[in-house]
Amino acid sequence: MSAPALPSPPVTKREIWIDLLRGFAVLIMLETHCVNVFLDPSTVANPAWMGWLNFFNGLAAPTFLWIAGYLQGLGIRRAIATNRPLLTRQRLLRLLLICLLGIALQIPWSPWLAGDYGIASWTSLTAVNILQCLAMSLFVLLLLGAWMRTRYDLATALLAIAVILAATAANGWSTGLMPLDSWLNRNNGSIFPFFPWFAFCAVGSLMGRWELSWKTWMPLALLMIFGGTGIQHGPFDQTHPGFFFERLGYVLVFAIFIHATSKICRISWLQLIGRQSLFIYVLHLQILHSLPLPGGSPDKLWANQLSLKHTSLALVMLLLICLAFAWLNEQRQNRCRPANPMPAST
Repeated sequence: MSAPALPSPPVTKREIWIDLLRGFAVLIMLETHCVNVFLDPSTVANPAWMGWLNFFNGLAAPTFLWIAGYLQGLGIRRAIATNRPLLTRQRLLRLLLICLLGIALQIPWSPWLAGDYGIASWTSLTAVNILQCLAMSLFVLLLLGAWMRTRYDLATALLAIAVILAATAANGWSTGLMPLDSWLNRNNGSIFPFFPWFAFCAVGSLMGRWELSWKTWMPLALLMIFGGTGIQHGPFDQTHPGFFFERLGYVLVFAIFIHATSKICRISWLQLIGRQSLFIYVLHLQILHSLPLPGGSPDKLWANQLSLKHTSLALVMLLLICLAFAWLNEQRQNRCRPANPMPAST
């Protein structure tokens, strides 16, 4: 007997709450990078406040990955329900572009231009960042969908559980090949290796099966937050299951709150940020680390030298610049878009 067909989500217009949630995550990311680059911690009156800020800032990446997985899951189920192919040229090229952007952002230009091709430069190049992790995670979900079809959700759930449980053990894994080892753990400079970060995408994909309702999602979120906090012991460890569940719980709280408020508060500039999140991600890094100002780039000129007030001012300026260029980029995209475009695949 064949497996039951997956439910097909209705084809709807672009979800405003998704753009708002992604825009919110971008704001956290901009603030995080401004604080890391510019703020002099000694100017903060209450050092304990920085600990809470760092925890909050650490929720940006899980939110990005969860949103991407959520949308990918909707697209995969829709393709399966309508018997359309999943490994399309459009999808694969987009994921390849995202991965190549992530690699390009880490090319060690300064050492290489100086003739230094040592191990440190190659470690920097092969380290896995959020873009590479995102692209690989979505690619794995596509493979699962193409392979398992109607059992896609079961396969995704099993792989997510395996990744979460194996993440701590993966700290000690090594193949001797740096480009491969960088995907396994943080030992070679990676910030977002496959273990456990893929699981945020996978769970996002799974949760796309159900209607977002605070009545069911909020108890689940609270269970994950308190349960994840309760099982964490000893030093901070990003591979501990408690780390994953606690942060996933907060991501769900964000999703619930923004989904509810999006019906009455549709902040247009925040939606723009959400729609242009990839563009803004690349742009703000170039501004912070590569903008050729007299005396060097901003991260060299004011590295951890600004007060909280001036860091906040730098954040506002960075946000306004990103908004302006994001608006221009969206106008360009609209001009280049066909008059009657095909529905965009997720």
